[in-house]
Amino acid sequence: MPRNICCVPGCQVVAEDGVPLHYFPCPEKDAERFHNWVKIIGGAITSLDNTTIRKTHRICRQHFQKEFLYPKNRLCKLAVPSLLLPSADVSAPSPPSISQGAILHCDVTKPITTRTIEYFKPSSSVPFLRRKHFENKVKRLEQTLRQVLKTKQNFRKRYLLAKKIRKTNAFEIVTKKMSSAAKSLFYMQVKGTGKKPRGRRFTLNEKILALSLYKPSPKAYRLLSQLCVLPSRRTLQNILQKVDLKPGINEKIFEHLKKKVSEMPDKHKFCCILFDEMSIATNLSYDRAHDKINGFVDNGSKRQPIFADHVLVFMVRGIVKKYKQPIAYSFCSGTTKSVDLKYQ
Repeated sequence: MPRNICCVPGCQVVAEDGVPLHYFPCPEKDAERFHNWVKIIGGAITSLDNTTIRKTHRICRQHFQKEFLYPKNRLCKLAVPSLLLPSADVSAPSPPSISQGAILHCDVTKPITTRTIEYFKPSSSVPFLRRKHFENKVKRLEQTLRQVLKTKQNFRKRYLLAKKIRKTNAFEIVTKKMSSAAKSLFYMQVKGTGKKPRGRRFTLNEKILALSLYKPSPKAYRLLSQLCVLPSRRTLQNILQKVDLKPGINEKIFEHLKKKVSEMPDKHKFCCILFDEMSIATNLSYDRAHDKINGFVDNGSKRQPIFADHVLVFMVRGIVKKYKQPIAYSFCSGTTKSVDLKYQ
């Protein structure tokens, strides 16, 4: 029998009709259910071997109850065909005909044998429990969806309110004469007031502004963060971890200096280069982001397996205008000799 035809006797369904056809259960993995299918369907397949039935015979979907039908043309592992099956051939042998002649002998003590077909009624307890499980899951997902939609509406209201405040004339009048840093700090207060600390969001420029307040005095920043809306110290530390400052000369710093110097008047360009050493505690630390161990002698171009106990910093400092900017640093062991300065 071709694979695209239902093997149930009397069923004319073919694959072209659009009705899914299902394989028989695997006789090696589920022998009991395989034999139940064969026994229920009956007909010519009972004389075939298991491998042939598995490979060449199919049963269409309309012979199974709805409880066993899963989406994407799948069947429950407990599915048994029970619908639109051929009628059971239950019959008794016809009684012997009695002629008009004399009856010589009639044996009525022999019992009449009948052939019965067992009907396997599928259990509905498992599909019911499975349906109950999915109903509870749907309820939980609906509850989660309602919470997400409510949170979305709250954020949208806050966003529209902050956007409206920023576009009003009052906000423009108040912040008209402020510097960009003061305006950003003021906007952080307007935007973040009334929100929980974990619900506040800051832009990159706002985080950089907070970092410029944190670096000169961490203690003052802790006090200021209790009075104003500012990013947490953990947020600022995450920002610092993204900045890749390696020992040696940093080309990005020189690019930034070049841009700033081009905007300076000539008298502000007078500067000097300073360098100094500072003693540090000998310590080793693992940098997870770059997968390396810090704490050894390192000048940017050469790394030595020696514990560092000093750091050497080079800095540009203005003469007329007061400004200072570190441009390079290195880790060393002990004080740096004058001969070694040319390698820094």
